[in-house]
Amino acid sequence: MLDKLMTSVSTKSTILHGVPADKIAEYSKRNDFDAIVMGNRGLGFIKCLILKSVSRKVNKLTNCVFVTVK
Repeated sequence: MLDKLMTSVSTKSTILHGVPADKIAEYSKRNDFDAIVMGNRGLGFIKCLILKSVSRKVNKLTNCVFVTVK
């Protein structure tokens, strides 16, 4: 079952320069992404407010399916 699913999923790697969340959101909109999967450091609420989570900002800026993985 998993083999069948993996053959139908396409991925792409790209290097962008600039503010990470803004560039990821811009790139995903320009290329009509179906989903975005990002890692999350799990800093907690207070540290996240201070350090500004990239994954949280990307989630707010995009309209596609968004998944965070710890």
